[in-house]
Formats: sequence, structure tokens, C-alpha cells
Amino acid sequence: MLAKYSGLRIRGFGSVFFLAFAGWWVVCGTSAQGVSLTTLDFSEIPFQSVDDLAYNGVTFDFKVGGADSAEAFYNSFGPGTLTYVDDPSLTGDSAGVLTLDFAAPTSLLEFGLALNTADALSPGFRVELFAPDLMSLGETPVDVFPTAGALGFSENRFEYSGVPISKAIIRFNHQPGSFALDNLTFLPVPEPSSLVATAAALLGIVFRRQRASWYRRRDNS
Repeated sequence: MLAKYSGLRIRGFGSVFFLAFAGWWVVCGTSAQGVSLTTLDFSEIPFQSVDDLAYNGVTFDFKVGGADSAEAFYNSFGPGTLTYVDDPSLTGDSAGVLTLDFAAPTSLLEFGLALNTADALSPGFRVELFAPDLMSLGETPVDVFPTAGALGFSENRFEYSGVPISKAIIRFNHQPGSFALDNLTFLPVPEPSSLVATAAALLGIVFRRQRASWYRRRDNS
């Protein structure tokens, strides 16, 4: 009888480990499938100021001289069709500072940006990134270059991938003037704490069901 119970125990716990692994795979796999690139081409909603605008996972803030300003617009028209910017775009006064706050941390950030100058600028703009705890990860200078066939505009593309960030601040090095930002792309990542909690709850259910099944087998033996 002891050998029989021992055999059931081994088989039972083997099943628990198998089901636990399956549960973990389902949770992580589902979370990964739920994460996808988000790209804003600034045609999605009507023309309006972006200051304090929250849309599709990002909140915009625009300030000039440290004060909120309405002089930056969603679904606006500026340079036309360039290499990295294609109207409609987000346009504004380059004397301002544009902030992007993400609803969920993002491991990727990309966008094209043009300034209304025919000159190459080094840098044309700077991007400061912040971790989810709002600690600065440093500032990246980005040069801009004249676009062939497009008089009066210089542009470039900003690309970041790495540790998750929750905020980006864009400062322009062309004043007075204007900017146009387009194809804002980011990749939200799941919160680790929520994944752990979900996985723990699921694995707890699996374990309890397997233990109850083992006791029923023992009682019926």
C-alpha cells in the first residue's frame, strides 16, 4: 500500500510541475501576444492642440518658456512629404519643449522630426529619456540634415530600443522656427508585477486541483 501511495505521489507532483510549466507558458505567451507596436501617424483624430492631450497610450505636454502652450497641434500640416515626415503630422513652435508620457513603459521609441531650416544642425534636437521611476537615462543629441528636393527643411529619425522608459522630453535647437514630428512608434511592455501575480494565481489553482485529484485517487484505492 505504501509503495502504491508513493507512486501516486510521484505521478501527482510530476503532473503538477508539468501543468505549472504549461500555466506559466500560457500566461507569458498571452502577455507577449497582447503587446504590439503602436504607431501614431497623426491622422487619427481631428486637428487640435496637443498640450495635455492623452491618446492611445501617450499623453502629450507642450510648454514654451516653462508655461503650457497651445502652439503644437495634432493632425496638422507642415513640411509636406519628406523622408521621415509625411503630413499630417504633429507641428509646433520650436521654441517649445514637447513631452511624451507613456501610459505603460515602452522598450522602443521611434519618430521622424523635421525643422524648418535649410541648414544642417548639430544637434537639431535633443531627446531625454526617463525610466519608470522617472530617473533620467541621459540626453541624446540628434543632428538634422537638409532633405533632397524639399526646400527649407532638415530632418532625421530618432530610434531607441533598450530598457523600458516611461517618458521622453524633446528639446529643439532651432529658434525661432517650427518643427514637425511624425510616425511616433512605441512598444508597451507588461508590468512584471502583474505577470507574477497572474502566474502565481494560476499556478495555485492548478496545484489545488491536482492535490484534490490525488486525494480522490487515494481514497478510492
